[in-house]
Amino acid sequence: MVISRSFITFITILNIMGISLYSQEKSKFDQLKKSAPRVFIDCEYCDIEYIKTEIPFVNYVRDRMEAQVHVLITTQGTGGGGVEYTITFMGQKEFEGMENVLKFVSKRTDTEEEIREGLVKTLKIGLVPYVAKTPISELLNISMEEKVEPTAVEDKWNFWVFSLSTHTFLNGEKLRNSYSLWGNFSASRVTPELKVRLGISNSLSKDSFIVDDEEIKSYSRSGSFSGMIVKSINEHWSIGGWLNIRSSTYDNIKLSVSPAPAIEFNVFPYSQST
Repeated sequence: MVISRSFITFITILNIMGISLYSQEKSKFDQLKKSAPRVFIDCEYCDIEYIKTEIPFVNYVRDRMEAQVHVLITTQGTGGGGVEYTITFMGQKEFEGMENVLKFVSKRTDTEEEIREGLVKTLKIGLVPYVAKTPISELLNISMEEKVEPTAVEDKWNFWVFSLSTHTFLNGEKLRNSYSLWGNFSASRVTPELKVRLGISNSLSKDSFIVDDEEIKSYSRSGSFSGMIVKSINEHWSIGGWLNIRSSTYDNIKLSVSPAPAIEFNVFPYSQST
């Protein structure tokens, strides 16, 4: 394979042009950032380095007196186990009189990453009015995320899930043989309002022995039914009933009926569970 010198020269020119364009863009950003608002973040527990990385269009200072925008972040617990962040923006110097208060509320189930992202998003919104008054605003783009509402799910089985299983065991020798059969059928249906679980199982086994030219046979049968119905009363609690019916010749049980109340508590809200 032969590569011409002109082709190599063309690639080199493209690389130089790319580096040049990148340098010009970076130089423009650095120049505009010099006039960006100076911000002091007043928060003892915040991840300041993460904030600096995610919000690069302002200048951060360590002295509150040097800042043009003083951002005070305070917290308090919520009744649901989350945290309410109150973010107070106070303009200083050129931005004297420009003040605003925004709130961000985290849920108890939020991860640390989700909390950081929510806090940074709120900080960005609050800083925009100050950035808008400086030349670096020409590099900002404002967009809106359209929240997609959940749509109704159409299921031709109406959310029912069925399961069928069976197994068998066979064993034979000159003086002994045995076999067993077992089968199970279950059906379940889970929706935000109702949970239903049903199951039926049956088994049969036979053993045959030859002792002193006499055949001895042993049979055993068992069957069971179990069912549970639970209805949601709020986002975390459900109540209902459970029933088990069983018979077994091996355990000498002709019929056993065991009803019981059912109470369910879900740590996470049902609306967030899958």
